[in-house]
Amino acid sequence: MTQRKRKSYKQPTVRKASDNELLRELERRKPAWTEFKRIPDHVCARSGADEGWGNSRYLVWIYKPDNEKSMRGDWNRMAEQAGIEDEKYPRFIHLSIKNHEKTVFAHDWRDMMRIKNELIHRDAEAMELYPAMHRICDEANQFHLWVLLPSNENGDDQVEWPTIPVGWHLQLLSDRKRAALEGASQRDFEEGFLSEEDNEGFERVRKVIEAQKAGQPDDKRVD
Repeated sequence: MTQRKRKSYKQPTVRKASDNELLRELERRKPAWTEFKRIPDHVCARSGADEGWGNSRYLVWIYKPDNEKSMRGDWNRMAEQAGIEDEKYPRFIHLSIKNHEKTVFAHDWRDMMRIKNELIHRDAEAMELYPAMHRICDEANQFHLWVLLPSNENGDDQVEWPTIPVGWHLQLLSDRKRAALEGASQRDFEEGFLSEEDNEGFERVRKVIEAQKAGQPDDKRVD
């Protein structure tokens, strides 16, 4: 009897996913965004926070500048305690943010922006700090925003929120399709992130693209 010749064994291959594919998979795994719910005060007290809020993705502790339990608080108060009387610092609300999995993927810029908009105000401005190494705090996958307070700190709609003097002076927005027209990469906005008034930002980008096609100089591209 003739023995069948055995075919050579081929190691199965695994295709390496591209960065874009990995990012899309991470986006797909995110739970749908839900409204923030207030965490009971006795739970906030364990962290020394003034307020706590949670939704489907994030847990946020809020520290007000007059919070004496937090060393992240008011620099004016800390300067006074140190006997320094001639320094006056801006006042901030501190947001301490982590996702429920406590991973680095909590640091999504759009999500941080939405947290600021929904828990403080869409006209408020916040900053993230990359400090000198002698005062770095890097103990956990927890991320921090400092929101600049108006002189009237009630935060109602009559208050003019101050502007942090860095960044752009106008709103520019692109979705995936518009960005591709400029040779850029972008993701679409999640439902609920933008309001009707934000459409103006898309219109500005459309004018920029048209100006580029017409060969206009940079200072003529945006009204």
